[in-house]
Amino acid sequence: MTNPIISPYRYNVLQSQIKNILGEPNGNVGYDQNVVSQTVASRAIVTTTHMNNLYTDYSKVYQHQTGAAPATIAQVTTDNEITEVLYAAYEALYPVLFANRFDVDVSELENSVLDESTRTTQWGGNALPQSITHEVKLTFADSYAKQGFFNAGGEILFSFDMTGASATDKSQGWSSMLTNIGTVTFDYTQTTASGSGVGSAIGLHDLNNTYQQIYVKAGEGVAYTDNDLSIQAKTSGAELHFLITLSDDAVGTDPGGFGPSDEPVVGTITSTVGMNRSNNQVVNAAPVVLTVSELE
Repeated sequence: MTNPIISPYRYNVLQSQIKNILGEPNGNVGYDQNVVSQTVASRAIVTTTHMNNLYTDYSKVYQHQTGAAPATIAQVTTDNEITEVLYAAYEALYPVLFANRFDVDVSELENSVLDESTRTTQWGGNALPQSITHEVKLTFADSYAKQGFFNAGGEILFSFDMTGASATDKSQGWSSMLTNIGTVTFDYTQTTASGSGVGSAIGLHDLNNTYQQIYVKAGEGVAYTDNDLSIQAKTSGAELHFLITLSDDAVGTDPGGFGPSDEPVVGTITSTVGMNRSNNQVVNAAPVVLTVSELE
């Protein structure tokens, strides 16, 4: 006789739990993935096929989070292997998966560039404009795809570079400033930098349809600390917008009224927007990128 230890009700509890993490997003839970396991009818018998489908879903989440197969659960070959011990193993594993739901092993991630903008023309000082912007719009398949991207550990990355900086204090200050930022990382709950600058406790789940500053870096160099680079973000529906602004905020106006009475920024500046996305056990599609404004 088929082993009835795991009733449909008990099986469905396990199935609904893993569906919560793996399936359709609901706020800060859900990877937006297809779920192999399905609920079992109330008068049905839980079979090896049901349990192995459940194993597929639990294993997918575990490997996504850790990079390894789970050691406490396994596939079954006969219905008699569906035991109380097996049920308890699944029951114990779920809270761990839920607590670690934002974790993703580095082996599960794909790193790539989404957009890049370069400016070679001088700016700032007595050479207008006084600020330059790089704005991008990322469009996901729908709002669920956007949430799933970040719930599964996806990140948007920002980095900056300046080459050929002139020998002036201002240009050297900008070069040093951009180098020292390192990589700015925007995730589900915060924005951080591997180098210097001020991030924020703002991630995807904290955004609305109005731009909010998520990161700022003050200028470097003698007399140019008022210059800054800021990143703002907003979201609506399936869209996610980022606005990067480099501002020459030096004080003073030249006699002709054309701008601050100091030298321009001279050198080639590059702003790069990239991403880390889950693309192995859990696969989240990359967003479609539109460059709204170039540094040029």
